[in-house]
Amino acid sequence: EQVLERRLKREAWRPDARAADALRAAEDGILFLKSARLVEELGERAVDLLTREPDARQARDIHSRVMRLVHYYRTTDAGLPEWLKRFVTTGYSHYATMLPDAFADRGVAPGDLAAMLQFIFTLESLALSLGCERSQLVIAVRQAGPVTVDPPKLSLLWAAECVLRLRDVAGLSAKFDDLVDNELTLPTLPEYLEGLLLALVFTPIVVGLTVELLSKAFERLPDRLLMPWMPKLLRMLRLHADEALPVLVKEAAAVYPRGLEALAGWSPPWHRTSQAIDAAAPAGPRTHLGPAERAAASLLRRYPATTNAVANTLGLPTTWADPASDEFGDRVAVGQQGDGTS
Repeated sequence: EQVLERRLKREAWRPDARAADALRAAEDGILFLKSARLVEELGERAVDLLTREPDARQARDIHSRVMRLVHYYRTTDAGLPEWLKRFVTTGYSHYATMLPDAFADRGVAPGDLAAMLQFIFTLESLALSLGCERSQLVIAVRQAGPVTVDPPKLSLLWAAECVLRLRDVAGLSAKFDDLVDNELTLPTLPEYLEGLLLALVFTPIVVGLTVELLSKAFERLPDRLLMPWMPKLLRMLRLHADEALPVLVKEAAAVYPRGLEALAGWSPPWHRTSQAIDAAAPAGPRTHLGPAERAAASLLRRYPATTNAVANTLGLPTTWADPASDEFGDRVAVGQQGDGTS
């Protein structure tokens, strides 16, 4: 036991040790020595090393080891140890701080960036319960927007914005529609798809969008554009055969008809969704309010702080109409600003 303990400590305290090395030593301490004291010492070393991580090259390994440790300790009576809680909160804050530079740095691989986002989003509920603030992540993602130019990283950024509700999936689908319809930007489509495939590790939101984008490409592109594009697409898909393709195949199986008989009257769900939205669009705002709606409008006018805070968070103007006019009540009832912005 003394020999094993000495070897594990030497592994964690060597000059070039990284946080993943200390986590691996902590796992070995659990497996072979069952020493809570040693594991805590190695875990504290991992937390210290994590704060000094210079890049995201080991983010995927760190995430997988942390998830194994979290699942293990949740099966024990003692629950998560303090050092593991600190590792999760430190990792959440550390990787969120690194996001803007990682999106802008061409030396950071999209896979490493996806691993950082995977750590953040898959452990976010635990991190928030331990005291982290999501506002730090929102600020980091917003800062990353203007500096991101690589197509795979742009897809990762858009997926992260969808998770944070800074962007809606319908708007992202329209953006990719423009990409498919523009022959000048079409050569970059496989790179955007690669970013969406990488995003599958931290959000299922983009699964349907990826199937939709591939389907539209095969539907709309002429052979003179599609055939030269196919080899690059196949090489890119092959790299994600283990993780992304099974999810995409499952989603496609749920979308497409199961037999040739059903194909004649079949239409893609994204077409049906757009048609349903157009059919359900209201003809115009209501002009007559009931007593309950007028009472709600009056209440909002008396206590405007909450409404102003929500509007500022969404980036909307906070101009209030004259309370004596019907215009104010009408705006409250239909949920619109003066320019029609919801």
